[in-house]
Amino acid sequence: MILKSKELDFLRIKNLKIGIPLPKQKLSPRGITSERKSAILSKLGPLMPDNRRGFWETLPVNDSSADLTEIYED
Repeated sequence: MILKSKELDFLRIKNLKIGIPLPKQKLSPRGITSERKSAILSKLGPLMPDNRRGFWETLPVNDSSADLTEIYED
């Protein structure tokens, strides 16, 4: 039994005509607070393999960064 594929159109007509706007580009990495980074590294660092620890050690720090587990940020 061979099924034919059917093309579906999920975009609204308005979006097809004017296009979909591109999202705003981030100028710098968002990062996490230095407090959170040091807590993660001190608690979980000894348990992490070396290839994972490198990610956390080089993760950018931004103390004005919102905690996305509590707040949604655009």
